[in-house]
Formats: sequence, C-alpha cells, structure tokens
Amino acid sequence: AAFATCAPPAAPPRPLVTPTRQHKADAPRFHATFMAAPKAGATLAVQIALDILGLTDEALAWARKRGIDTESTLYQHSYANQHSSVLQLSHRHGLCCSLDPRWACVKMVRSPYDRIVSSYLRTAGRTTGFEEMRDGGSFDDFVAAIAQRGRLPAATQRRKADVRKADHVLPQARSACDGRVPGLILVPTECAAEAFEQLPAPAEHLRGLVNVSRLAPPVHYHRQADPNPTPLDADNLTALAYSNFADGAHPVPAYGRFTASQRVRDAVATYFAEDLALYRRTCGQPWLAGVASCMAACEKVLCSYNER
Repeated sequence: AAFATCAPPAAPPRPLVTPTRQHKADAPRFHATFMAAPKAGATLAVQIALDILGLTDEALAWARKRGIDTESTLYQHSYANQHSSVLQLSHRHGLCCSLDPRWACVKMVRSPYDRIVSSYLRTAGRTTGFEEMRDGGSFDDFVAAIAQRGRLPAATQRRKADVRKADHVLPQARSACDGRVPGLILVPTECAAEAFEQLPAPAEHLRGLVNVSRLAPPVHYHRQADPNPTPLDADNLTALAYSNFADGAHPVPAYGRFTASQRVRDAVATYFAEDLALYRRTCGQPWLAGVASCMAACEKVLCSYNER
C-alpha cells in the first residue's frame, strides 16, 4: 500500500490521557458489538446496531411521537439510551467486547485530523466536556487548550478525562479495549460503507445486513471541499471566533482548511499520537487492502502530515 512508505510524523508524541469510557452497542441476536468514540463513529455504531436489529423505523417513529428533532442523528442516541436493554448499550467504564470467538467486534476509527475539527465544533461554547472552551473561542484557541491540557500532570488529566462529554475531545484510542480484544476489526469511518461489504471473519455474517451509506453518508464524517467557497475561506480561518460557525451562522468550510498548517498537524501528531497509531493499525489490516476507497483514505490521512 502506498501509505506504508509515508514517514510517520516527526513531532515528539505526548499523548493526552484517554477516558476509560468505551461507547458500544451490541446486536446480541447477531453476535456483534460495534464500538466507537464520540466524534469518531459513535453515532454510526448505534445506527448500525439499530438497523441490524430492525429498529431504524421504530426509532424514527418513537422520536416523532415525542417531538424529538429527526433531522439530525441525535434522536437515535436518545432512542438507544431509552432502550439500552435491547441494544445492551453501554457507556460504562472498561467494557469492551465479548471474548466469545463467535462474536464479531467492530470498532469505527476516524481520521484524527478531521476529528479534531469536529471536536472543536461540538465543544466550543458548551459548558460540559472541555471546560477550557466553555466561552467559545477560535480553533487556534482550541488547539492551544489541548496543548495546555497535555502539559498537566497525568493525575490531573485523569480526573478531567472522564468528565461527561470529555470523550468528545480526548483521543479515540482505548488501550484497554483496542489492544486486548482478539480478532478486533477496525473500520475507517471515511470508507465504512465499502468496508462493511468486505468484513472478514468472524464478521462475515454481517455483510449485506446493513446499508451503511444510507445511514451515514461519508460527508457525515469527512468534510470535503465546498464547491461554493464561503466568506470564511480566508487565511485567518483558524483565528475566527466560534460565533462564526455557531447555529449555522456561516457554512463550515472543509475540515482540511482548519488543519492545513504545520502547527496544527504537529499538535495532532503530538497529543493524538495514539490515534494516528490506531489509524495506521487500521489501515494495515490485510482484509482492508482489497477495499480501494479505504486504501485511498489511508493514504490521504497517513501521508498528509508530510504532504500538505
């Protein structure tokens, strides 16, 4: 694969302390577990579990009956949380996958470069999750706050890591799960639809059971360049206050515009080194080599540090 020749980032790693919470949704009848971190496929994991269990339409009807907005995907989280016994949904600490070899354990993995932008847009101006950004601020402020968090003692970071919604910002890698589950299958969100058609054992039985592209089009996790440039496509994009993006004030430019500078790429390589390592591990799975869209995504992400 072309990405295998790309040199790893030169920035010295100083990973942030990760949360212990692992979001997952089980489809017990199909011996399948779907895992992901927030802003890295957590919504897609729930959507897939609901769809495989035949609950997609029921979730939509449930939300409409209660006046819950169905234009976004948040209603699916609401349904799943209210029906956790059906999905065996868990956000609790330390829970991963069944060690039963009959079970398929699939984890969604997202480009750390795209995820840091998504995390900013979800976190700035909110009172929970990442207190440094509760007053809003720019993307530059967000990157600086991440660096500030990374300089804190590990014990202090640990106390902050499991605050509600903190996992929307902190790394998606979970060493307790990602490194200890036999046969763990890693799927890039950027090419999930194609990857699900080629899932290897012990997940072969899931092929064809769910139409991932219908549930969450690639644009949901990977912002492409907008063919119609917005007023925010300026050189000072990362210095603009969050109010420029809040509540649809302006269309959000392609995420790559936020991460084009060496400074931002270095920050990702330093504080999200474990996520980049997880993405490289994802791309190195032999079964994924036959999925052309995934190989293209892998090259874009893993070679972007040195090519942008």
